[in-house]
Amino acid sequence: MAERPLSNAEWANATKARPNDQQYVELAKRNDPHFAPPTSGAPGPTNDHKIEWRKYHQQALIATIASTASGKSGVTQEAMVLNGFAAHFLTDAFAAGHLVNKDDAMAKGQAAWKAPSFSGIIFKESAFTKSVARRVLSDPTVAALMAKKQLKEIDWGDVSEQRFSEFIYQISDKKPAFFNAFARLIHDKLNESIKDPSNALEVTNARGHPPWKLSGDKTLSDSPETLRIMQAAVAQSYSNLEAVAKLTATPSDQNRRKNKARRITETDTRNTPGDRLADAVDREPARSKATGTKPRTFRGRVHLREPGSAPRREPRAPS
Repeated sequence: MAERPLSNAEWANATKARPNDQQYVELAKRNDPHFAPPTSGAPGPTNDHKIEWRKYHQQALIATIASTASGKSGVTQEAMVLNGFAAHFLTDAFAAGHLVNKDDAMAKGQAAWKAPSFSGIIFKESAFTKSVARRVLSDPTVAALMAKKQLKEIDWGDVSEQRFSEFIYQISDKKPAFFNAFARLIHDKLNESIKDPSNALEVTNARGHPPWKLSGDKTLSDSPETLRIMQAAVAQSYSNLEAVAKLTATPSDQNRRKNKARRITETDTRNTPGDRLADAVDREPARSKATGTKPRTFRGRVHLREPGSAPRREPRAPS
């Protein structure tokens, strides 16, 4: 009998005894490393799935080199575990909802939220918050509920459109994580895009696979081609470990390789020109119809075989 997956509430309850920043909800907010690199090409304020994949894949390669340098053969269990963890970030690159950079998405949401900005009687509001307040309070069920409530700004008062608009604006000012909601909305919309053939994301990759429709986190069954190419990329990453384990060299040569790999891991885990290891993420810049953002273009030299079958957006003619 298959085990039932735990609900968010159960995870939250299981971690409630931890310090606040280590509880489930707070940990879930810090998911930036599962998204794409910034569209600017410059290192972002947080890591991305490409950086994280390379970091742990390099650690797996180092563990393999260290093992062979000590006289052992084959790929160690430690290297397999590290590479398995790296594969999580590699497979993120094959989910439509992860084709965007989270910080870019939040910044766009924040810009739309605050421009143009107006002053309320006392507190700020914007055209966006005014529209939200108006639409929410126009719902008869919500209006009936809010008629029994009051909002306090300086003094308590009825929940008018203006008060509600100002209240929403204050939340965004006081809670920066509020804009996580914008990234989540984009993530969910892109993941579900494959269900609408007219809006599905068509992608290609550096390996030259014919264009295919990319699925999302919960829609993988809708795209067998995504699954096939993603599995090939993960398999190639394990082949990289096997290739390193089969290298023949003297212990001193292997130690030099190990030390060089360690220096790469420590100093070059950012997306820099001339990537040392296989580059699993390679996309062409093409403006996304759903988000208006450009996926990042990656180029790099490859010392091992490249599992470079991650999707890149297929350019379309202007409509």
